[in-house]
Amino acid sequence: MLHTFAHRTVGDRALHLEAVASRAEQHMPTAVLRQLVRAHELPPSVADGVDALLRALTTGPAADQHQDHPDPVYLRHSLCATLLDVLERTGRPLLISVDDVHYADTSSLHCLALLLRRLQQVPALLVLTESPRLSTADQLFQAEFPLGFISRLRLGPLSPKGVAALLQEHLGATPAREWAPRWHAVTGGNPLLLQALLEDRRCGETDPPAEDREPVVGMAYSHALLSCLHRSDQVVLDYARALAVLGEHTDVELVAKLIGTGAEPAQRAIRALEQTGVVTSGRFRHPAARAAVLGNIPPARLDELHRLAGCLLYANGADATTIAEQVVAVEGDEPTAVPLLHEGAKQALAEGKVGSALTFLRRAHQLDVKDVQTATTSSLLARAEWRVDPETALRRLPTLRRAAEAGHLPFGDCLNPIGLMLWGGDPTSAMELWRDAVRHGAPSRHEYTNSSLILRVFLSCLYPAEAAALGAAAPGEPAEAHGPLLEDCLRLCQALREAPNDQLAGFAEKCLHDYPLREGNVGLVMLALLVLVINGRLSLARHWAEELRDDARAQGATSWAAFLRALEAAVALHQGDPATAADHARAALASLSVRSWGVAIGMPLSVLIQAYTSLDRLEEARACLQIPVPEAMFQTTMGLLFRHARGLYHHASGRYEAALDDFRSVGELAQQWGMDLPGLVTWRGDAAWSCLALGRVPMASAYAQGQLDLCMSGDTHARAASMRLLAAVENDPARALQLLKQAVALLEHGEETLELAHALADLGRLLQRENQDIPAKAALERAGKLAARGNVRRLGKDRTAIGRTTGESQVPVLAERQLHHPEPAPPELLSKAERRVAVLAAHGMSNRQISRKLYITVSTVEQHLTRIYRKLNVTRRDELALQPLVVGQDEVNDLLRFKNSPQPHAS
Repeated sequence: MLHTFAHRTVGDRALHLEAVASRAEQHMPTAVLRQLVRAHELPPSVADGVDALLRALTTGPAADQHQDHPDPVYLRHSLCATLLDVLERTGRPLLISVDDVHYADTSSLHCLALLLRRLQQVPALLVLTESPRLSTADQLFQAEFPLGFISRLRLGPLSPKGVAALLQEHLGATPAREWAPRWHAVTGGNPLLLQALLEDRRCGETDPPAEDREPVVGMAYSHALLSCLHRSDQVVLDYARALAVLGEHTDVELVAKLIGTGAEPAQRAIRALEQTGVVTSGRFRHPAARAAVLGNIPPARLDELHRLAGCLLYANGADATTIAEQVVAVEGDEPTAVPLLHEGAKQALAEGKVGSALTFLRRAHQLDVKDVQTATTSSLLARAEWRVDPETALRRLPTLRRAAEAGHLPFGDCLNPIGLMLWGGDPTSAMELWRDAVRHGAPSRHEYTNSSLILRVFLSCLYPAEAAALGAAAPGEPAEAHGPLLEDCLRLCQALREAPNDQLAGFAEKCLHDYPLREGNVGLVMLALLVLVINGRLSLARHWAEELRDDARAQGATSWAAFLRALEAAVALHQGDPATAADHARAALASLSVRSWGVAIGMPLSVLIQAYTSLDRLEEARACLQIPVPEAMFQTTMGLLFRHARGLYHHASGRYEAALDDFRSVGELAQQWGMDLPGLVTWRGDAAWSCLALGRVPMASAYAQGQLDLCMSGDTHARAASMRLLAAVENDPARALQLLKQAVALLEHGEETLELAHALADLGRLLQRENQDIPAKAALERAGKLAARGNVRRLGKDRTAIGRTTGESQVPVLAERQLHHPEPAPPELLSKAERRVAVLAAHGMSNRQISRKLYITVSTVEQHLTRIYRKLNVTRRDELALQPLVVGQDEVNDLLRFKNSPQPHAS
């Protein structure tokens, strides 16, 4: 800047002497003066004398010269007289400029003052630059000049308009106008920092998008910022370093204590930092600024600052996380810091800061020396890791069990291995550990509440049998342990076993409003979402699941986000959108390993299997069934959902006996667990469809009526599905038509669009049979549109009731959403051997079972099926049941009753 000023002001007409003062030479006498002298070539006769005088001022008088006059004042006068004579002889105007004069040595300043006061023959101008700092240039130096001869120009930072003008020179008008506000916010209008940002943008590895208004903050910015700080006063630099160490948790008084200065110097330091554009409102303008300052502090000093900051924060009553942030940064082995790190981790977990908690605990793990401390650290680590990767947490379970048995785990920390045991599929050990902890741990009321809550949530959601055995009060749980959180949790648990109603849905929504997604509430939040789904509040459940998943991701809680994604998948499936359900379920499964999912893997897997089945992607559904799952899952509600989904797959694949076995198994468990509600799992209705496919009409009718009898007023979906079933077995067309119209009317007011599409398709086909072509066409077209929304290719592909009474084949939904009825294949196309294979396959037998029954190889069965599919124009085994195969009923019965022949089974 001084160079530009000199060139524009005097050009070549004046003699320009310039110097730059520096912190390193601040205490070296005549350092600035030597630079000024070298800027003008002195006559040889003068140079030696000037050099001697400078040397004398620097180190003392020479051996022979000035012996009688060693006083520095005399030396300065002699030097000035010599220089004055030389400068006046040039006859040119004189410009003397000194950059960063606040670092100039005192001797040089005094000589300059003396020289300028004596210059009379030539015009002279002294220009000094000084950074914002606590103290200005030497006061005695300033006193040498009368006030009328001094002008102070304070160069403030650039305004947003000034920033825009600077950017326009480099980036053009439009980007400059749009980007200026953000660039000004990052730099405070400091031209040096702005130029650094421009350099970072030019030197970036990739060009940022043109619409990206955020400046590229890189090495140039960091170097420029540090340059600003190092050119400032030492107290300003110290203040910036203390600010970087303390982070967001700071004030001027605390910083003053940390750097050992008074409040007034600290206030002036923060003002200086704000003037240079480094900070605003007491905080760094950009995270990169803080990182640059921290990286520039010598390691020993940084360690000292963190240690002292931790002590000051502790003395000031700061929160545990803030203190732990300082403690974790201190190098060295200090076991006394472990309790502070534990408390910080607990608070971080409570606030949803999983990353911070893991950082604190890993540091604590390095410092542990006592068994109790080590056990507590492991317990807390498992607690934090469960949110990110449950598999990692599960690996700590053996260590935690041993610690608990040895009495090294406090009662509150026992909750972590208890949760892991339940998640991993060992509820018996979990309850034993909890009882032991209650007997020996003397827990507080709050700990009782938490322990009971975690048991209630896990047992009610996953282990209904154990939950029922637990009874109204947990073993050892005092009545006074019940608090609002526990009471709300118990109410939601009970809601899983009640018929849908508006009151339950309202209570679940209230809980979602009242309880944020935090560690102590996560189980209750999941319960509330499940209650909304069961009560048919699907849009509301989807809204909350999406919002909570975003919250979980922001907290770094991967496992929570994965389970919420699985809930979103379930909602989409209920809403008749299996394609979206499959997307959500796949994403949920990809978020965690199979072991990380534990017994809860049944949730996303069951949704994915059902979605693939609805989408007619049976091979993919079959692949899902081959994923290894924990054996304990089948004794949980997740296993219930998995069995139900497997049954639907078997039915769609034409294995009706296998499907019926699964549905009956679901029913038995649901009845044992007190969860036999149509709104939870419609096993009776699905069993009825399988019975219909097997020709067992009375049994199908009994299942359908049984489901309808259990339906309450809020069971809209189950009631409508039951009516469809009863219409399917009804021989009176008028009565069947009435039932289907009632089913459609019920579903019109709900969100289960796929079930509505099935009902409309059944209604349309029955109307066709009754020669009511216009309403039939309208119903079928609407059914096709609803099914196409969820990419469902076939309506009623697992529903054969109408076809049983009318001889119609099933109605596919094509890509163009047109409904048509494929012509049945002529029966003479099949040979006798092919007909036998086709009949057995249509009755749900596997290729291996058919080979054993007919005494042929599996390969021969496969060859027969290939020809059968081609001749009958079908693509899957389940479609064979709908073809009018010409095989006498006696022959069919003989085949199925063949002695010692295998029967269809779930595989």
